[in-house]
Amino acid sequence: MARKRRRSAALSPEEILRKAQDARFLLELPVYQETWDQVETELYDVWLSTPNNDPQAREAIWLQVKALYAMRKRLEDWVGKGEQEAKIQLAKRKAEEERDRLRTLERRDL
Repeated sequence: MARKRRRSAALSPEEILRKAQDARFLLELPVYQETWDQVETELYDVWLSTPNNDPQAREAIWLQVKALYAMRKRLEDWVGKGEQEAKIQLAKRKAEEERDRLRTLERRDL
C-alpha cells in the first residue's frame, strides 16, 4: 500500500472533537483490543525466539513492536489532547459569540 501524505490543514474544533471521538471508539472496540493484544504477543514471541546472533532480525521485529505502540499512542493522544483542544476552542468561540452579542446590545442602546 502506497503511503499518502496530506498537508496538515488547521482543523476546526468540531473536526478535532470528531477525530477524538473516533479514536476513543476504536480504542474501546473489543476486536481492536483483542487484535492488539494478539499482535503484541506474537511479535514478542517471535522476537524472543530469534537467535541472539541475528541482530538484524531482532531489530526488525523490535521496530514493529515500537510501531504498534506508536500507533496506539497516537490514538490515545487524539483522545486526550484532541478532546481537550476541541473543548478549549469551542469555549473560546462561545466567549467570542457572547462578546459579539453584548456589543450588539450596546449598539442598540446607543
